Amino acid sequence: HNCVACALSPDGKIVASGDSGSVTLWESATGKEVQVLRGYKGELSYLVFSADGRTLFTGSYDRMVRAW
Repeated sequence: HNCVACALSPDGKIVASGDSGSVTLWESATGKEVQVLRGYKGELSYLVFSADGRTLFTGSYDRMVRAW
């Protein structure tokens, strides 16, 4: 997976990696894919988890910001 933007959840259990068009969530301990979030046309510019780890915020060069 080619990671353009990456983020680690506050508890360290989930890694989010993004590229053009999708964000993949992985278990950090096993590398197992948990979920794929889709819906971007452009390349992602950032990923960040909320302080409680329950929400992932993403932004892309197509000027779209999402809360997942």
